[in-house]
Amino acid sequence: VNYVLATVDVAGQLRFYDATSKYSEANVLPPRAYNYFAYLIRENEGVQVNVLPDGKSSTTQIIKAKLNPDGSFGGDFSDTDAKLYSLVSTESYEKDADQYFKDYKENYKFPIENMKGEHQENGSFITKFNFTGDNFVDGIGGKYVFNPLLFLYRKNHDFDQEENRKSPIEMLSGYDRIKKVTIELPEGYAFENLPKSKKFRTEDSSIVYNYIVTQSGNSLTVESTTSVEDPIYPAEYYPAFKQVFDHIANMESQVVSVVKK
Repeated sequence: VNYVLATVDVAGQLRFYDATSKYSEANVLPPRAYNYFAYLIRENEGVQVNVLPDGKSSTTQIIKAKLNPDGSFGGDFSDTDAKLYSLVSTESYEKDADQYFKDYKENYKFPIENMKGEHQENGSFITKFNFTGDNFVDGIGGKYVFNPLLFLYRKNHDFDQEENRKSPIEMLSGYDRIKKVTIELPEGYAFENLPKSKKFRTEDSSIVYNYIVTQSGNSLTVESTTSVEDPIYPAEYYPAFKQVFDHIANMESQVVSVVKK
């Protein structure tokens, strides 16, 4: 399939533009435009050039929640996409907002209210909602036990292929994925058995992971950050990716317990 991009040469640096997407910018193109390389047509020649996402994209998911004495939770959630992720979300939202919300809600199995989508002046896209839920907590031996990441915890991940990988690992973009959850307890309750913080990186720093737990009085904050440097890796990297993301899933499976004073 043929696809045409506009190109500007600025001091020897090529900048690619896609006129079919009003939310794209220099070297941040819709996924349909990426195909490893393209041919730059000059006046007297055609030159092969690489066309890959520029820099890393990011997703920042933030939960501010309060535990109720009956073991239910209520709170606010925001999901901020930047760069290529923002472009994808914005185009989907602008095409059909109702369908965007319907698809988004399918990821969550609890009551959601006041869902909104907003394209920001800085180019990011934010999805917000309020939530309630009574299925995040288990009552065990007079304690409330739960995963402090709440609904941001995922037992599974994308790198679960068992057979030998033959094709490259292709992602839309290198990325930073940030999860930050702050939980406030009701009066008369206290945290115990807090999860442990952890940091690690691969030898070449292709993947960097931080899991940080902080407590201030009756408030607990857990922040998880996963950084993957590049959009494409050779197939030989797959076992390492699987091992690292198995470890991340294990780290994020930690639970916290809450007791009544």
